[in-house]
Amino acid sequence: MWDGQYQTQRYIVDALADDDDNEFEVSVATGACIATATAAIVRWAESGGIEDLDALMAAALRTVTQSPDGGHHGERPSAGRWDTPLWTVQVCASMSA
Repeated sequence: MWDGQYQTQRYIVDALADDDDNEFEVSVATGACIATATAAIVRWAESGGIEDLDALMAAALRTVTQSPDGGHHGERPSAGRWDTPLWTVQVCASMSA
């Protein structure tokens, strides 16, 4: 499973990264999105498909993008394409487009 996820991550990074400067950030965000989707799908499968997969995906994304107090993480310090508080979600959304 890990080899396939890593290869998928590399393909997405190759498609989304503008240059070497943001390749690491895109890689981290992409890895987080793949892990988020995997966790939700595994939970859904373990429940026998009873739980709502859309709700699980949304809950998983909230877990990645919210701080422990329930608010969104602050804006990242670097400028550019990934400078919003929900940059991980933006990468996830671009993966599903």
